[in-house]
Amino acid sequence: AALESIAAGATKLGFMQAAQIKVADQPCFVTRSGYTGEDGFEISIDQSFVSKLASTLLTLEGVTPAGLGARDTFRLEAGLCLHGNDIGPEFSPIEAGLQWAIPACRRSGGERAGGFPGAERILSEIEQGASRVRVGIRPKGKAPVRAHAPLLTPDGVHVGQTTSGGFGPSLSAPIAMAYVPASLSEAGGAFEAQVRNKTLSVTACDLPFVPHRYHR
Repeated sequence: AALESIAAGATKLGFMQAAQIKVADQPCFVTRSGYTGEDGFEISIDQSFVSKLASTLLTLEGVTPAGLGARDTFRLEAGLCLHGNDIGPEFSPIEAGLQWAIPACRRSGGERAGGFPGAERILSEIEQGASRVRVGIRPKGKAPVRAHAPLLTPDGVHVGQTTSGGFGPSLSAPIAMAYVPASLSEAGGAFEAQVRNKTLSVTACDLPFVPHRYHR
């Protein structure tokens, strides 16, 4: 609603839709998307107008600036991946739970099946399942479990590690994400996280931690 006051037509967009819209009388490319799990907009504009547009946006009712730390907290609560942590060359999109990004026409039996980098492995994992998967992690207590903490089974077998972690203000509790064997990924599964010289009890959970609120 705030953006609509200076960008007529913006609120007509649905989630992941885009349009050329004038924002504060400047031509912009606007998408109804974001990296927080919340309804929002991303605006692309000529760099010469960025500062002026930012100042204009901050005059709107209900609009306040937020830093990268806040954004990262939102995306973690929403269970969204950070490249270099939760996704990258060492993870497949199926392991990461991103199979929605592979259209049916490129899957086995589709009119343009395969033929893309990693197709053999990815199509196999779609049909047979991945050997490891990304899950949510809920530490017991208030101590956060950050990225790269080793995860062990209760009997001490190393089975994975966290990829992102921090404190979730919406839950008033620490949260994290990790890759674990698919056979151990059921919600409620118990693990031990090694944090510095301590061992913390954690459990696996479904993602996201906080439901998405996209405008469909």
